[in-house]
Amino acid sequence: GGVPGADGEAAQEEIQALTATVDELKQALDAMRGEIDQLRDDSQMDKEDDQEEKEVLRTQLDSIQGQMAEKDEAQSAMEEQMVQMQMVVDDANRLVGELGERTAKLEEELVAERGNVAELMQLVEEMKLNQQQQPVAAEANGDEVAEPEVGDEADDVPQDL
Repeated sequence: GGVPGADGEAAQEEIQALTATVDELKQALDAMRGEIDQLRDDSQMDKEDDQEEKEVLRTQLDSIQGQMAEKDEAQSAMEEQMVQMQMVVDDANRLVGELGERTAKLEEELVAERGNVAELMQLVEEMKLNQQQQPVAAEANGDEVAEPEVGDEADDVPQDL
């Protein structure tokens, strides 16, 4: 063997070294535990943050869906208005068509009336000519011709036309 005191001293140093190592390990373990706790807390905070973000996103999504529903309703209302406006336009076009037909009939009637008026005017002219020729024929026959009284000429012209 060796010197008993030296062995004891060496053992004592070894124990101290081991104790220091154990203390270092304990500190390291405590530090790791602290980190783990911090990570746990951070994770919990992240979860809460995630939850808050999810709530915000859900609220935004609800809002967007609400706006889309409102737009759909507005679009449906506009489509309904367009259908009603188209019905009004169709009615107006139908009325315009009917008015066009009536106008055409009235124009035909007007042309016919003008033709009638022209015929009447022609008859009046022919009657005037006949009246002018009758006295000549009457004189030729020796009949007495009555002179037209003043004011009779106005009766020959139709007043309404």
